[in-house]
Amino acid sequence: MCRTVRSGNDFLFSEYKKFLHYDILINTTPVGMYPHNDDSLLIKIKDFHHLETVIDLVYNPLRSKLIIEAEKNKIKAVNGLYMLVMQAIKAHELFFNVEISSSIANKIYREIYLKHLNIVFVGLPLSGKSKYSKSISNLFSKDIFDTDQIIEKEANLSINSIFETYGEKYFRDLETKVIRKLYKLQNLVISTGGGMIENSKNMDLLKQNGIIFFLNKDPNKIAKKTIYNRPLLKQPENILVLSGRRFPLYKKHSDFIININFDTKTHINEIKGYINEYINS
Repeated sequence: MCRTVRSGNDFLFSEYKKFLHYDILINTTPVGMYPHNDDSLLIKIKDFHHLETVIDLVYNPLRSKLIIEAEKNKIKAVNGLYMLVMQAIKAHELFFNVEISSSIANKIYREIYLKHLNIVFVGLPLSGKSKYSKSISNLFSKDIFDTDQIIEKEANLSINSIFETYGEKYFRDLETKVIRKLYKLQNLVISTGGGMIENSKNMDLLKQNGIIFFLNKDPNKIAKKTIYNRPLLKQPENILVLSGRRFPLYKKHSDFIININFDTKTHINEIKGYINEYINS
């Protein structure tokens, strides 16, 4: 399918419904490519009832809107970064008359992927997002951003003061503005506010260059902590109410769940393992 018909074998994108029986879809257009990450999709994934695999040759962002839509429909999706890297490796072999082993080629691909990947932490307040963000930032030499801290700095007000003065909707709008500034950037660790998960559009933006880790800490343990500067947690039992409402959303939007039951080192190794698994897949 194409924008302009040049031969009898070409079809316009508007005619895509003629091909809904296909099981593989490959996007070779630049639609959704940085900096136009928010381009409208050319087709509707959900219309393809037999689709098994989506390949999008876009490699920036790492997960285009097409890939995210495919994943929402439980369809295997692959970006174009591997092809880009292997093309460069083949060109290097031809130019310098050398041969690069597949193991080295795959190592180069994994290193490039990791360097561009964002690691995003979601979870209830006091679940450890700041702590694990700092550890992963140091481990992989990634810049760290805390969305709540950015909001406080830009508004020159504490989170509590923002809620008390302007209300929750105003705060959520500020969250969205922060995400709009961050989601096209790469090689970051992002610690999100506890309520970020309730905005599915923000989560889709964070997924474009990031993998989402849900730090699943027992809310009963959080309730026993001293809680301050948390406008939605006036009483310890409020965390249980928040957990009940948000837990399904954490599961829905996260790529991996880390059950916080052991020591920090154990969970850092678990996160590292999931990152390797994600890149290798």
